[in-house]
Amino acid sequence: MSVFSKRLKSAMKKSKITQAELSLSTGIPKSAISQYLSDKFKPRQERIYILSRALGVSPAWLSGYDNADTAHTRTETFTLTDREYQIIEAYRTSVDFRAKIDAELLSGNMPEILTFGVFRAAKSKGGKIAPTKEEVTAQRLIRLAKAPETDEDI
Repeated sequence: MSVFSKRLKSAMKKSKITQAELSLSTGIPKSAISQYLSDKFKPRQERIYILSRALGVSPAWLSGYDNADTAHTRTETFTLTDREYQIIEAYRTSVDFRAKIDAELLSGNMPEILTFGVFRAAKSKGGKIAPTKEEVTAQRLIRLAKAPETDEDI
């Protein structure tokens, strides 16, 4: 069994969350979560990040790059407003709402000053870039989302 699968099970147990609840809170299909847990597949980076946020663990820990001492520490703490909870719930439950939000985010109309923390899970082919968290602009994130998977540095 892979480190990822073991840690996903551990984080779900610690968080007292079922596969169905994790699926609902992340938007990741239950069948995909089942395959991750049974070690049939390992998720792509963006799903590792989504799962780690939902479970309150770091993407590095979930991927096996961090030791067990950092297992259950949130990388960020913040409080959501009632309106933010409503928006999140609408995103999770309404296919139409999710499609509209995703279309806007991927349209390229995001301001250049907006940045996101992303986790680079693997070393680059040339070995020049180590696994780490980095800040990227919305525009670069859009380009990365559209790019094919590769071992090359983008």
